[in-house]
Amino acid sequence: MPKQPDAPLVVTDNRELGDKHKILSPQEAVYAKREALLKEASKFKIGGQAELEDPDRSSGPRIPWQQLLMRLQKICPALRAKDGHVDGKDTIALYYPKTDAEKINDGTMWEVATTEKQRFHRDHKYVGGFDKDYLPWYSHVKLDSSHLATREVRGVMTVLLMLVRAKVITPEQVVKEFGDPAADQRSGRYLEQINYENICQ
Repeated sequence: MPKQPDAPLVVTDNRELGDKHKILSPQEAVYAKREALLKEASKFKIGGQAELEDPDRSSGPRIPWQQLLMRLQKICPALRAKDGHVDGKDTIALYYPKTDAEKINDGTMWEVATTEKQRFHRDHKYVGGFDKDYLPWYSHVKLDSSHLATREVRGVMTVLLMLVRAKVITPEQVVKEFGDPAADQRSGRYLEQINYENICQ
């Protein structure tokens, strides 16, 4: 039998399997880099962002900001509202009187205030806010090119949650004045936070 020629010895390196060393076109390189950056940026997404990205959460009837403020001050007369301006939009900032314990903790108990504005901020704490606009009942977020949330389109239920968490109003007052959130399928995040607050008390 004729002698078979010696075959070259091939040693396979597992690190080089697949298309790891494939030469990418400029378009493919840009796409691959973008995917890598998006993967890295995803670490900074807020909890439950996938749900909040859906603008349909804010669909349906809206409420004028004046009506929301009136109803909030109805169930919490001590609530104070101040005009503001954030990200190019007129806003309302909500404040509530501090307790003596809070003033001691934040160092304002012995703070000297010589103007009405200084006295107000010495004696009150920020507890929430919203745009001067027609407000949706539920919030959603707007994203940048990295799919990270850059701005919240704040809804009524988010404002109510902020006030409940600040112990300015109670979940029972929310139900009495604004209706039972459990009747709306979008209320999952609100109810989850309320239940968590009740457990931690």
